[in-house]
Amino acid sequence: PQQNRDNFPILTCLKDGYLIWHGFLTRLPRATRYTLGAKIDNLFTDIITNTLNGKYSKPEQKLVILKQASAQLDTLKYFTTMLWELKALDNKKYATLANKLSFVGQMIGGLLRDIQK
Repeated sequence: PQQNRDNFPILTCLKDGYLIWHGFLTRLPRATRYTLGAKIDNLFTDIITNTLNGKYSKPEQKLVILKQASAQLDTLKYFTTMLWELKALDNKKYATLANKLSFVGQMIGGLLRDIQK
């Protein structure tokens, strides 16, 4: 099948982060997988959805949508940190995911600054 070559780098980075997360999700302890793990999974897909919607929206709508994605990303980072504090993610997995999420945050922040100008 043909892979989607996206010209919107935030989506590519989010997709890569989600693929990393999905590999971790199946290895979480059962109780955590169906609580905090499910919440993190939903946040990931919600952020991807909002970013896709923002990509195709009008500039005045784009600002609102990307602000919402940014707030969701902050929540995702917080929950990911909680997962690490619960020792459900080891240091290496947490660092990999946290770096990807931090980079996505920088990209969304840059887009927000560009739109607000």
